Amino acid sequence: MNVSFNVPLNLFPKKPCSSSGAFSLNYSQRLFKNGTQTSEQHIMERHGGAGLPGVSRYNGTFGQIKNLNSVKYLFGSQTVQGNSVVFQFSLPQAFAPVGLYSYIGTDPSGQPTSTNRLVTTGNCQTVVTCYPIPDPVPVVP
Repeated sequence: MNVSFNVPLNLFPKKPCSSSGAFSLNYSQRLFKNGTQTSEQHIMERHGGAGLPGVSRYNGTFGQIKNLNSVKYLFGSQTVQGNSVVFQFSLPQAFAPVGLYSYIGTDPSGQPTSTNRLVTTGNCQTVVTCYPIPDPVPVVP
């Protein structure tokens, strides 16, 4: 008896960026304020510490944000949008059943979130920005 299986070729779609770049992201390009502000400065001014009103904010240092971006780069979704690559990742909520939740910061409305977005240029190495976004599915019922 001959049996064949049809497996879709896109079952494991190829990501536009290889995992080798996860720990060599470049935050030093001057992409903001007419070329006077680096991506790192932009991220920390808008989304770090006190941040700006009505803007999502991280809980943590820039070093922690970079580590989170490396995890997102390795395990998150990747989509090409124009000349950029957008990475998105939500922290797993392994301990949610016992009331322990993992959050990276707050979304623009001030609600805790575990989801993060990273935007690079098309070379997959130059960081444009990164920021917390609302969770696609609410973490707490």
